[in-house]
Amino acid sequence: MDHLIDGRRIEAKRFIFIVLADILNSEKNIHPDWSGFKSNSDEFQSVNEVVLNKVKDFVLDISKEKRKETFYDIKSQNNQTLKRIGLIGQTKWNSFITQVQEECPSINETELAKLGTILANLEESQSQFSLIHALYELDPNQLDNLNEILEEWNVDLAKIVLDELQFRLKLLEQLKIKVLSKDTDEVQELQPLFKKGLWIFGPEYETIEYTSNQGMTSVIQNLYGGIEKGSRKRPDFAILSDSTVGLYSYPKYDDEGGEIGVDRLTIVELKKPGVPLSSEQKSQAWGYVKELTKKGYVTPENKITCFVLGSEIDPLEAQETHQGGTKIIPLLYDTVVKRANSRLLNLYDKVKNSPFLENVRLEEELNGQMNLLEN
Repeated sequence: MDHLIDGRRIEAKRFIFIVLADILNSEKNIHPDWSGFKSNSDEFQSVNEVVLNKVKDFVLDISKEKRKETFYDIKSQNNQTLKRIGLIGQTKWNSFITQVQEECPSINETELAKLGTILANLEESQSQFSLIHALYELDPNQLDNLNEILEEWNVDLAKIVLDELQFRLKLLEQLKIKVLSKDTDEVQELQPLFKKGLWIFGPEYETIEYTSNQGMTSVIQNLYGGIEKGSRKRPDFAILSDSTVGLYSYPKYDDEGGEIGVDRLTIVELKKPGVPLSSEQKSQAWGYVKELTKKGYVTPENKITCFVLGSEIDPLEAQETHQGGTKIIPLLYDTVVKRANSRLLNLYDKVKNSPFLENVRLEEELNGQMNLLEN
């Protein structure tokens, strides 16, 4: 028979119920060794339901005053939160706690108080009871895993980490769609992604102090006549005839912490698909550095890295080129995507079917369809 009350509680020790049920006195309802009733017997099921209801009614009757006292204690503990959720929320809270007391008489006061606080907070939260629905969808192993996560992480820390991972994984998904698609003809769509994804190139780019340098960008725009469609709408990078160029600098400080110019400069040039990376493209990157030096934006002592990215590379020009504090690194788009996945510890392959990545794919597909209609 089901246990209505924890056997360790006083009520369970105070009362013994004896049920006379001659209807069950037959071989079809009792095991041959009289060790118990056959639970699959129709007669036993009927009797069991009646008995449980009677015992439950009895227990609820004798515990009425204690339940009422417990209810008001818990309500008092959550008084401030309950005031904020309004009368409708309070009514729902009252009803739920009362129902739990009646349906789960074995729940102890401490656990019931915790449940009351959780429910009050959920009622006040924006998501409200969607969390309850999410927990309902979990199997026992998943609930154990969730409990283990919450024991080792607090919710705020877990959210910080997961938000950053989600941001980077979504960025990687967008890059995979755009750079690996043969239909990509608007390379300038990529530059904003790389602006947010400099971490792909290495740990030294993790600092938030790397920012777009619009002053240097204007020099490149003027030098190469970057006046194509979109360049004036995106002053943070130059849109040229065969590529886009983004310039991202890291400030230099004096001993007092004042900014005194540029310490490091990273140039990201994205060539349109079909434009092979050769000595000409690498020389163009040198041209940016020379012009910026001439204008006084950088000095020979500055550390400058130029990433030139494209869909294909001349095998004879695949190596890095160094001159003073400047180096030019040609990379394939495919290599960049693989590097990003590696920097994320290959997590993409493990979560590629997650809902938030599916949403990114859907959004990109819809954007592609809209662009076709506009053109």
